[in-house]
Amino acid sequence: MHFRRLTKKNYEEAIAAARQGVVFCFNKACLNSKLMERVIRNFSIQRRRAVIFKLDIAEDPRAMASLGVKSAPTVLIINEGQVVAAKIGFATLLELAALFDGHTDGNT
Repeated sequence: MHFRRLTKKNYEEAIAAARQGVVFCFNKACLNSKLMERVIRNFSIQRRRAVIFKLDIAEDPRAMASLGVKSAPTVLIINEGQVVAAKIGFATLLELAALFDGHTDGNT
C-alpha cells in the first residue's frame, strides 16, 4: 500500500485528478492519527482502486486551511476530483467504508 503525499504545491492538482479517493489529514504527534493510519491501510486493501493521499497538517497548514481541515485526524472523501464528505476524528474501518460508499459508486 502506498500513500501519495500531498503538499501545498501539489494538493489541488492531485485531488482534481482523482476519480475516487481519500485524503488522510494527520499530525505525527497525534495518537488518534496513528491509530487512524492503520484503518486507512486496511481500507486501502478493501478499496484497491481508491487513491489514498496523506497530508501532514503540521507541515502544510496552507493546504490544510484551503481544504477546510481544522484538526487531525480528518478524512476527506473524493469523488470525481471533488471533496464530497469529511470525517473529523477517529473512524472505524466500517465507518470509513460506509462514508466512502455513501459518497462514491463504491465499486473500487
